Amino acid sequence: ADGFDASTFGGTDCDDTLSSTYPGAPDAWYDGVDSDCASNSDYDADLDGFDSDAYGGADCNDALSTTYPGAPDTWYDGVDADCAGNSDYDADADGYNSDSYGGADCNDTAVSIYPGAPDTWYDGIDSDCAGDSDYDADLDGYNSDAFGGADCDDTNIAVNPSEVEVWYDGLDADCDGLSDYDADLDGYDSDAYGGADCDDSAIAVNPSEAEVCDSVDNDCDGDVDEDDGSGGSCGLVLEDFEGGAWTASGWTAVASGGSISSSTVYEGSYAVVDPGWHYNTEETLSVGDTVSTWTYPGSGRSYLGFNSSSSGTYSFVLAPNTSDIRFQINSGWGYNPQNIQSYSVPSGQWLRMEVELVSTTEVVGRIYNTSGTMLTSLSQSFSTDISGGYVAIRGFSTTYFDYIEIY
Repeated sequence: ADGFDASTFGGTDCDDTLSSTYPGAPDAWYDGVDSDCASNSDYDADLDGFDSDAYGGADCNDALSTTYPGAPDTWYDGVDADCAGNSDYDADADGYNSDSYGGADCNDTAVSIYPGAPDTWYDGIDSDCAGDSDYDADLDGYNSDAFGGADCDDTNIAVNPSEVEVWYDGLDADCDGLSDYDADLDGYDSDAYGGADCDDSAIAVNPSEAEVCDSVDNDCDGDVDEDDGSGGSCGLVLEDFEGGAWTASGWTAVASGGSISSSTVYEGSYAVVDPGWHYNTEETLSVGDTVSTWTYPGSGRSYLGFNSSSSGTYSFVLAPNTSDIRFQINSGWGYNPQNIQSYSVPSGQWLRMEVELVSTTEVVGRIYNTSGTMLTSLSQSFSTDISGGYVAIRGFSTTYFDYIEIY
């Protein structure tokens, strides 16, 4: 009595036992009754051909006909259109939402890029989304110099341009490209580490430097103050007789005598033999100075004078004729012996006499052979000031002198 004949008798009423079921009747979804006799599923309210997943179907949103299994899915619109059950903000389906939509995936187009993914250094890809440079494997903030950066060792966090250099540990910690064994940056490694720099704390000391008279081995050749860098001695050479005469300025002859010899010389071509007293006013001796001369003793004596003036001198004497060394006060150029020490003077060889002014009243005299070995020495104290005077020499009985210097 719903006004529609039963479908089994040629009518359109799909259930003639229910007056509420007929074509066009109001149909309540999900009650299992096709009230309007439309013949569609009572569990597919959006009519997209898929039953609601709440009633055993697979449609994850039965209110939208555009949402069903296999439907086209637009990423990042918040709708799981294909009912795949994955996040709409994880386009590469790696389990991490895009960082553009509140997630942590720094590249949502590559399944191999996500937080914690294995990261291969130097391929240009931040696979683990750590946000650091792919060219900074040691994570010290500097890219490897092999890839355009400035880090000279990208395997060591303690090696980069901001580090403080520790010398002699073999590491170029600050990546300045300089040798780790050249602390003074003079271009020569320390001799303590296989180099040739004998003082790696002084930039002006290395094999390329010129020797200067400063009590330092400037050129690292093992000798100190052996020359002044221009071929001269670091000592002040008062005379070497190389002009074949008393060529230096300042000489004053007190007593005659002395000829230039070319037959017996210490160095060069000339020496002087048996000079009477001569003193030189070119340089004044001070405390700390040493005056020396090379002498080839005959049978007489060699005198090396100091504190000289026109009125006389003091002298250190090498005396083969009396087998001793001594000091004298030669006031008025006379001979007043002071301390005398027995010494058998070697014959037939050059010896170096020197006098060091230790203080204003004390001197030391020394004798050396040509090998630099000190053979004997003698100290002397005086009651008067012996500094401030000049240098003098005298010899007799075939006594030669050569190369007089102050240092």
